[in-house]
Amino acid sequence: NPDGRWETSIARNIGLDISLFKAKFEASLDVYSRSTIDMLYPDSKPATWGEVNLPSVNIGEMKNSGFDLMLTYRGKAGKDFSFIVNANVSHFKNKAVKLNGNPNEILYGNATEASFNTATVAGKAVNSFYGYVVDGIFNTQQEVDGWPKFNPDISGKDVYSMPGVFKFRDVNGDGKITPLDRTFLGDGNPNLSYGLNIDLRYKNWDMNLFFQGLQGRKIINSVSRNMLFIRQDGNYLRKRLYESWTPERYASGAKITVPITINNDANMQLPSTYFIENGDYLRMKDIQIGYTINSKVLTKAKINDLRIYFQASNLFTLTKYSGLDPEVTNQGIDNSVYPTSRIFVLGLNMKL
Repeated sequence: NPDGRWETSIARNIGLDISLFKAKFEASLDVYSRSTIDMLYPDSKPATWGEVNLPSVNIGEMKNSGFDLMLTYRGKAGKDFSFIVNANVSHFKNKAVKLNGNPNEILYGNATEASFNTATVAGKAVNSFYGYVVDGIFNTQQEVDGWPKFNPDISGKDVYSMPGVFKFRDVNGDGKITPLDRTFLGDGNPNLSYGLNIDLRYKNWDMNLFFQGLQGRKIINSVSRNMLFIRQDGNYLRKRLYESWTPERYASGAKITVPITINNDANMQLPSTYFIENGDYLRMKDIQIGYTINSKVLTKAKINDLRIYFQASNLFTLTKYSGLDPEVTNQGIDNSVYPTSRIFVLGLNMKL
């Protein structure tokens, strides 16, 4: 494409810095908006053009916006106690404004075994979650008979629906469940990310605490999909055995969180709301407690300060996410990452 060129970014931001009470309180706010235009996007032509590979053209457009807020407060209580509190909050919003001239154009993204988990369309976040909406599990044949048929064949027969399997929603209202009922299910971008750092000092003692978290985030738990359904020989999650649907469990009112166990469960593995979970979390990233020794003995040994400290990292995480670690970086898709380790350190700092 001889007319191809680099994309163009237009950034706008407004900043505000405040310092009050002799710099005891400080605040910094940055509100920004960034538009990227003329993004390269694969050119598409009607099928009558045949099997041709066309060059990409400069037609895509994307917008990022948000704010960053930082707050600091320094204080004292008496002669020996002092503290510094730092807090930060960030909001980020992403939106694809245009892919090409077709407002209904969909660019498919991440896929699991030929089933797309994400897609991009104008007006939504890039790589938004994409799939079916699950409205529960069929419990009776009467429910099955009163529900739209799933991918009926030419004779109108539905070979999927039965008591114990997922009830997929007829999103477009055409009276049947087909790939046209896939819809956008949110994205992996949090509404807020935040952090809190607290530094405390009393005489020779010091303590530092650091917390970090996300709010308003969703995660696709692909690990759950791998360990709940018949995909390969291997281990399964405990709830597959104790919480899966059976006629007896349904009749007794037992807890049911997993559909029926059958060999042919490929349709229940399709990307859907069943695998999307709340990804909010608050984690204590770090805590450190120290004591500094100043003595004449150290001075004679030409040591000015000797600090003994204990540090614990990733001490705890508060979350409703059922996976190993909610701190997922792969566009909000958990494909089984090694969990964050809890670390304990006992150390010395020496100043000569």
